[in-house]
Amino acid sequence: MIFRTEVRFPDYSQKIKGGDQLIFLGSCFSGEMEPYFGKIGLKTLSNPFGVIFHPLALSRIIQEAISNEERVEVIQRGDLYFSWGSSGEIYAGSEEELIKSVNEKRILLREKLSGPNARLFLTFGTSFGYKLTNRDFVVANCHKQPGNGFKKELTDLKTLVESFTDTLEKLRIFNPDIKVFSSVSPVRHTKDGLRENNLSKARLLELTSFLETKQVAYIPAYELILDELRDYRFFEADLIHPNRVARDFLWEKLSEVLLDQSDLEMFKNISDYHMQLAHRTLYPDSKEELRRREQLEKRREELIRLYPEMHIK
Repeated sequence: MIFRTEVRFPDYSQKIKGGDQLIFLGSCFSGEMEPYFGKIGLKTLSNPFGVIFHPLALSRIIQEAISNEERVEVIQRGDLYFSWGSSGEIYAGSEEELIKSVNEKRILLREKLSGPNARLFLTFGTSFGYKLTNRDFVVANCHKQPGNGFKKELTDLKTLVESFTDTLEKLRIFNPDIKVFSSVSPVRHTKDGLRENNLSKARLLELTSFLETKQVAYIPAYELILDELRDYRFFEADLIHPNRVARDFLWEKLSEVLLDQSDLEMFKNISDYHMQLAHRTLYPDSKEELRRREQLEKRREELIRLYPEMHIK
């Protein structure tokens, strides 16, 4: 008997291998999956502008980074300064400090996107966007400003498609070697309403379907969590966010189909080392622990010698 609907993952033609630079942009779900790749030694960058849910805000971030944009649209709240293009995690005590911080993050993102082994992972969270009433663009975050300053709308598919068609064209001119993956976050935006959340996710699924025609590989994380697992025991106490068991299961599936098989031994060696490194003892000053640390340091030096292209903590 079969007790669950098994989600089939694509047979990805472009595998992730040692030396690749992975960039994760989008919802909090992308940030939660990034550590799994970091654990096996891959170089990663996760959400330098904070968690961003809407595709148009993500599209704008990418274009600003690769075009050397230096202007920053600043909003002040009390004694803090924020950017309409970043989440609330990005702030400063002065306008000058904020502009400097945002531009440093743009330079960092541009650098990571420019490499020959760059792999960009986009995770879309919602199609509902908030536009400034006096401007025609979707903000990345409302930064707790009065609601009458925004217009909430369910962005139409045509707008999403046009935005990412333009972004992909410019991105591939900037770096012809870049490979792009997309996914839809399984985190439900219940504050919008359950029906509204489903409409929003459906639009994102349509967007990712279109992106597949533009050689953007789709990762079915949404389907795996909500269709294959589809049980609240795989969610956190808020019943919205997938828990560690669900994330581990997704990683198990991804590692089978997305990682280059010829590099699996290397990935395992680095993962084992990082697991030992993360171990915490009750007796940090004991001779046994001191010996263990010495052995770990020797192991680290050996891994760096064997795999110089990898990130060894």
